[in-house]
Parts: sequence; structure tokens; C-alpha cells
Amino acid sequence: MVLLPFTIAICLLQHVYYTISALIYVDACTVGSNKAPKNTKKNWLVRGLLVCGILASLSFGYGAFQILDMMDLAHVKQIEYLVIVVPVQINLGMLMGSGMQYKMEKRLAARVQRELQAAKADVSVGVDEKEALLEV
Repeated sequence: MVLLPFTIAICLLQHVYYTISALIYVDACTVGSNKAPKNTKKNWLVRGLLVCGILASLSFGYGAFQILDMMDLAHVKQIEYLVIVVPVQINLGMLMGSGMQYKMEKRLAARVQRELQAAKADVSVGVDEKEALLEV
């Protein structure tokens, strides 16, 4: 009975630490790296997507528990909600934010690839036209 609250407290502290480090130190360089991190708009966008995912998860989860409470289907104590449910909702929110970030980066990479292929096609057309003029 003593170890259970102690391990819950340790896990919550670790969870809070990782959540804060994911939101604040997004652009921090790794240990032993000589490169200084760049504070770009992309890093702020990543933070924003993570925060949006967390807020969406927390609001939908809280709303779901309120609806269950109003219908007398489930009653959750406030401390149980904060200790058990909120960390899970934060993890789900970070997962949603990471998914949004992945899709955004995938679309950006596809757009860059299309632009490179279009530029390569324009260059090859230009070379062929010059060769045709030189042969005449």
C-alpha cells in the first residue's frame, strides 16, 4: 500500500518532465552536439500542433466524463481524474499532435518533390530546344 502511491508519484513526475521537455525544448541540441539549435518558425509550429492535440484531447475527454456523470453512468473523483485520466489524455493529445505534424511534413515533402521534378523537366526541355537550334 505504501509503494503504490510512491510509484504513482514517480510516474507522474516523470510524465510532467517529459511533457514539459517536449513542449519547451523542441529545438534543443543533443548531448555532445556542436551545432547550436535554430529557433525557427517550424519549431514553434511543432509546439503549437502538440498543444492543440493536448487541448483537443483534454477537452473531449473532460466533456465525455461530464456527460457520463450527468447521465449517472460514471462518477470520477477529481483526484482520480487528475492522477489517472489527465496523463493518458496528454499522451493521446501528443500522439494526435505528432500525427498532424507527420502529415504536414509528408505533404511538404511531396510538394518539394513535385517542384524538383518540374524544375528538372524544365531544364531538360530547355537543353533539348538548344540542341535542336544548334543542329540547324
